[in-house]
Amino acid sequence: MQYVPGQTPAPGWNTFGPVFQPATPAPALHHGALQPKGHVPQTVAVVLLVLLVTYLVLYGVLRWKLPADSPGRKRADRWLWCWSSLYDGQACCFYNVIFSPVVLTIHAIRIYLPNCL
Repeated sequence: MQYVPGQTPAPGWNTFGPVFQPATPAPALHHGALQPKGHVPQTVAVVLLVLLVTYLVLYGVLRWKLPADSPGRKRADRWLWCWSSLYDGQACCFYNVIFSPVVLTIHAIRIYLPNCL
């Protein structure tokens, strides 16, 4: 088929020849299409809940098994239940580093919020 000037080209042709129509690609599946929405936050919540329960059970068992004034009980209190000393910055270094953003936020709210009210 030849193009004649002034004539409308046939469908699928332009003035230079046939027009290539690319095949429409299949819709790509993204990661969100494979799992229902809310799946990842739900999984994270379950993992955090399991870790919290494990932590509390471990500490409860250690407190129950160890005598009140034993060095083992003092070590368990220092490493597993040091929230009051964490608030003062006297906990073990690992907890001070991990929870410092939380403690800083609590201190900032405690210091500055009452003055604003």
